[in-house]
Amino acid sequence: MTRPRFASYRSMVLVACGLIGAGCAHDTYQERANLIKNHADAFYDSLKTNRVESAIRDNEQIEAMASQMGDTVRKRAVQQGTTAVERELALMNTANEAAATNWLALGQYFAIKRQYSKARVTYRRVIDTYTNPTDRQSHGPTIPRTGPALLAGFGHAESARHNNEETVNGGHLLHRSSRMFLSGLLLLGWGCVHRIHVTPAPPAVSPATIPQSLQVIVPLLAMKGADHMPGVALLEWPAQDLRTATIGYIQSRQTFASVGDKPADLTLTVKAWLTMRSRSNYHYSLRLESALGSSEKPAIKSYLVEKETVGSSVRWIAASDQTPIAEAVQAALDDLLMQIEADHLLYRNGPS
Repeated sequence: MTRPRFASYRSMVLVACGLIGAGCAHDTYQERANLIKNHADAFYDSLKTNRVESAIRDNEQIEAMASQMGDTVRKRAVQQGTTAVERELALMNTANEAAATNWLALGQYFAIKRQYSKARVTYRRVIDTYTNPTDRQSHGPTIPRTGPALLAGFGHAESARHNNEETVNGGHLLHRSSRMFLSGLLLLGWGCVHRIHVTPAPPAVSPATIPQSLQVIVPLLAMKGADHMPGVALLEWPAQDLRTATIGYIQSRQTFASVGDKPADLTLTVKAWLTMRSRSNYHYSLRLESALGSSEKPAIKSYLVEKETVGSSVRWIAASDQTPIAEAVQAALDDLLMQIEADHLLYRNGPS
């Protein structure tokens, strides 16, 4: 049976608490580690039954514990290296890690419920609060509360039983690994769908109008790359939007006597592929394979256009994708229509 999505979040929290508890000789550390675990259990139990406010209260209790531990660590900074300070710091890191992981689970919960604005606020809280947990002065923006969710059946795996033979050093390793996971997740902007809408405009009117009507068809718009994997539906750009954009562009450019999505003298079929790659910045490659000819007959000529644009290094908002994609569409249509206009004599006779 496939494990529910949130089992990994809960397991990370429980493992961290178990590792810290295993390295604590004094009861006060074990008691507080157990308290973190209890709040984490209550957090996921509340999400299971759609009691979001209760879940938030439990996680805020974990944050409050981390804040108190941070105060203790700062006051004892002169005693760095002592066992007591090291244990307090390890426990504080575990509390911070548990709270951050829980907020991520809550953000995913909101995203599943399609409450995207709340998901964004929740992820933003993690970014603003956990850049440097030891030095933070506040817990960031308020997490949006909500009443009972409309969708039932939200589940999570039962608490895993973990081996407590690991040491506190294992807890630090988990902390670093989890922060790498967290950073990657936030850079991807998980839980936030970027809906793309492009409106390209031609730089000039066509010097040679083709006296035929044109139908534009976009049967395919495929997206692939590091940021459009199964289960990470971050980018939404329907083929209809590209078709509408192409029609509007050609109308403004006046390359044909008329253009639309209804049957006409000529048909322009455009198949599109958008590839995203993450380097130092995000790169967007748009490939258009087009064919133009008389309707219901083999194409007279085919055209290939490929354009690449560079975006930002992170994708916090829809504009992070919207701008480079719009630039790629603009450049691709400019190139495609220039090629078609250069062949205008092929299309002047109309259908035979």
